[in-house]
Order: sequence, then structure tokens, then C-alpha cells
Amino acid sequence: MKRQIDSYIETNYEELLEIVKRKLQYFKSNLCPNSLISDAYLYVMDNPPEEERMISAYIINYINTEIKYSRSNTNRRDLLNSVEIADYIDDEDIFEDIDFRLFTEEFVKKLDRVDQIVWRVMVEKGLIKVRELSEHFNIPETTIYLYRVRITEQFKAYYEDKKRIQGINSND
Repeated sequence: MKRQIDSYIETNYEELLEIVKRKLQYFKSNLCPNSLISDAYLYVMDNPPEEERMISAYIINYINTEIKYSRSNTNRRDLLNSVEIADYIDDEDIFEDIDFRLFTEEFVKKLDRVDQIVWRVMVEKGLIKVRELSEHFNIPETTIYLYRVRITEQFKAYYEDKKRIQGINSND
């Protein structure tokens, strides 16, 4: 079946590209059309149709699903990549100017067990990027991103509260 799938993609690539571009425009998506076709090819290779005439339907169905649903793998990957570029840099700035020893133990006691583990890896091992944490814990990047954001936001609030309290005490 691999030969038939390869042949179909090779002979119909330009047509598939046009179909994908129209669908992306219709759904107002900025996904890469070439990567969608590549992903569809890999999907069909892993899940080959029973008949050669169904190759086209499998590919188009996969592309439709990936574009249409916001929770598709392609949309999640695109969101994660766009968030990495825009947000991760800003979130990492908080770790540069803070003396962790002053706040760590008190802060860690307020976290639940899982958040404590993630926090310790971030602070003690210095793994603060989502990709590094994902590889360390062997969990999806989207999952560890949610943990990281939650813990970082909690720490920011805790740090600002401590800073505010110290500012009030130093004015007395």
C-alpha cells in the first residue's frame, strides 16, 4: 500500500496543496499547508485504507479534522509553538532577578505535591523551558506548560505579596 500512497501524493500534491490552502482560508487558520499534507501522509501510512480508492478520502478527512477542530494535534502543536515564541521568554525573566533562597521554602510549603516536584526541578535543576520539563518528566509539552504557568503565576503572586509586605514594613 505504501507504493500506492506515495504515488497518490506525488501525482496529486499540487491539487492537495490547493485544497488545503482553501480550507485554511475558509477556517481562517494560519497552519502550514505543506506540514498538513506531510502529517496526512504519515497518518495514512500508519492507518492505511483497505482499498486504494480510499486513499484520497483518508487524506482529505485527516486534513479536515486537523484544521477544523481546535484540539487537533496540529492546532495544539501550532499553539504551543506560537506560545513558546511569545510567552516563554517573558515568563523566564522572573527567574533572573530573584534570590530564591529568601522565598523558596515558605512558597514550596503552600504548593501541592505535584507542583512541589515541578517547582524543585525548575529551581534546583534549572529546567525552566517547557521542552526541557516535558523531556524530564516524559509528559506532553501542553500538560507541563499548564503546570509551569500555574506555578509561575502562584510564585509571582507570592513574590509580589512578600515584596508588598516588606515595603510596608520598611516604611514603618
